[in-house]
Amino acid sequence: MRKTPLSVMVMCAALMLPWVGVSQTVPARVVMPVNNEDVVTLAGNVPTRALPEYDQGQVSGETRLERMVLVLAPSAEQQAELDALTEAQMDASSPMYRRWLTPEEYGRRFGVADADVAKVSGWLRRMGFVVEPVAAGRRMLVFSGTAGQVAEAFHVEIHRYRVHGEEHVANSQDPQVPRALAPVIAGVLSLHDFRKASQIASKRAVAGKVGATGPEYTQGTTHYLFPADFATIYDVNPLYSAGTTGTGTTIAIVGRSNISLSDVSSFRSFAGLTANQPTIVLDGANPGMVSGDQDEATLDVEWSGAVAPAATVKLVVAGSTATTDGVDLSAGYIVNNKVAPVMSTSFGQCESNLGAAEVSFYNSLWQQAASEGISVFVSSGDSGAAGCEGGGSSSGSVAGVNGLCSSPYSTCVGGTEFNDGTGNWWAASNGTGSGSALSYIPEMVWNESASNGGSGLWASGGGVAAADTGSEWERDADGAGCGADGVVA
Repeated sequence: MRKTPLSVMVMCAALMLPWVGVSQTVPARVVMPVNNEDVVTLAGNVPTRALPEYDQGQVSGETRLERMVLVLAPSAEQQAELDALTEAQMDASSPMYRRWLTPEEYGRRFGVADADVAKVSGWLRRMGFVVEPVAAGRRMLVFSGTAGQVAEAFHVEIHRYRVHGEEHVANSQDPQVPRALAPVIAGVLSLHDFRKASQIASKRAVAGKVGATGPEYTQGTTHYLFPADFATIYDVNPLYSAGTTGTGTTIAIVGRSNISLSDVSSFRSFAGLTANQPTIVLDGANPGMVSGDQDEATLDVEWSGAVAPAATVKLVVAGSTATTDGVDLSAGYIVNNKVAPVMSTSFGQCESNLGAAEVSFYNSLWQQAASEGISVFVSSGDSGAAGCEGGGSSSGSVAGVNGLCSSPYSTCVGGTEFNDGTGNWWAASNGTGSGSALSYIPEMVWNESASNGGSGLWASGGGVAAADTGSEWERDADGAGCGADGVVA
């Protein structure tokens, strides 16, 4: 029994078709003088875990806070036009069907006006921040400064918190922004370090037989999945024989750790795959090898390249900072640079733990990706319907889904497991490419929780997204009997 990695699913995405761009002028919406004493509050942006009982006091004003993200908001007219476009792009009867935007075209039509970007950037610089060039989609600004500058600009204190034995920093109240800029600001993506979790459930070393050149993936009644097994079980070998191996396709992996390329080489060598090293794309400084996150990045890169052995795999790496998750920066880079037509994200955080700005950021980013023809795949999580808990928890407090795939513009990928308790599904030892599967093996939803004879909450994530009002294709699915609440999550 095993959970299928998310990265083996990413070859399901469609190819892109060209788009003939439409140029138009976005009207400015900042019309008042910017006064930092006349402010509005951005509600819903205090982390749920930053509770008073965990508060250890305010951080020093000189504390550096790097690469914070200001989420920019479209006008109501822009959002309505974008909604209509993304639905038309998926409608085979529409002349806009599969006519994808470039990030620059998206920015010109649906981003914040140049004049407004200049005013927001100018305000940030006057408050002492260093501001990076605006992303192509014009929906996010990255800026850096100190905790003191954040306190002065956003009227919010950054405190230290000790939560269940772990040290964190977070904003103790909702941020505020000048009223004049409020029409174009959706929120500050995060002012805390409560990170999104890698979705790896566990890892273990696979032993080899005496004298063997590599691990033995069949050990008695225990079987480990390897690329050759996947190709046999899902009947991919005929496609490989016909030359469909991923040539010309690029897959982008969201990462916040670098990897060792020698690990990928060893994996491909043991699997009998041709040499095809991934490309490492750095967004910002190289964070190096980050414990835990390196395992996730390596797994995603290896298995994406295993299912599509000739595809170009690009690992986009953005390091986490004191107040910004590298996952957010990496995902934003992929979409705003249209790195690949397929992207895989194996991190998660329950929807209710995301602030309003984070929910807005991901729904906006994934809709931008959809308009560009990028298929977004996100791991659903490992704790069943109790997405706010870890898989090892004994019980769940509330139902919750992974907030990174609560948007209708992403595909939330859950796990399956093989129902191989009876029948002859495996060979006695490894064969070509270290495979041992003999045929397709019956599957069922991955559920190794205490309710199913296992332990804890370990099961494929799922549920209903609270923030999702439902897209046209979800309403169509509801009509087909997939749900009755207007959403499918």
